[in-house]
Amino acid sequence: LHLSIRRQRQMCIRDRGNVESARDAALSFETKTIAQAQRLQQVEQLRQENDSLRQLLELRTSMAGPSKAVEVLYDTADPYTRRVVVDRGQMAGIVTGSAVIDAAGVVGQVTQVYPFVSEVTLLTDRQQSIPVINARTGTRHVVSGNPMAAGGSLELKFVPSGTDMQKGDLLTTSGIDGIYPPGLHAVSYTHLTLPTNREV
Repeated sequence: LHLSIRRQRQMCIRDRGNVESARDAALSFETKTIAQAQRLQQVEQLRQENDSLRQLLELRTSMAGPSKAVEVLYDTADPYTRRVVVDRGQMAGIVTGSAVIDAAGVVGQVTQVYPFVSEVTLLTDRQQSIPVINARTGTRHVVSGNPMAAGGSLELKFVPSGTDMQKGDLLTTSGIDGIYPPGLHAVSYTHLTLPTNREV
């Protein structure tokens, strides 16, 4: 009886060891899986960054005049404005009033410059306006920022009745303000909003 109990204890210990080994193997597999997922995410992020850099390089070669690449550090704390801080300032030759663009088109304008960083007011800020031209019809307009819309948007004000505007019309910079080069994508027309006291 004593030997039988001893063997049973040995079996129990051996079985417990097998369970712990399986648990360790599962934990190791889970750790490797998480690490692989993280590496895949990093690879995808690098691919997106490379695509963005390639587009910016193509943009710089197509633009006349000097340009500098900047990176957004953070949004400003003011909830009533649309501004970001970038990682270049006076020491890098950034000056107030400079146009800020990316591969998709107009971003905004440099409004404050410090030694090592600059503040960019986005085009969706209420204090920003930009002259544009309808690429389809050639008509000229001025778009203004509307930060109260979800995520910020641009709007056309004082558009004459009967103006030929269609959903999807591309509005590009006209260049007459001397700030933004002509032909940059500013906004695509989406819908018309009439005053509440006006009958449709």
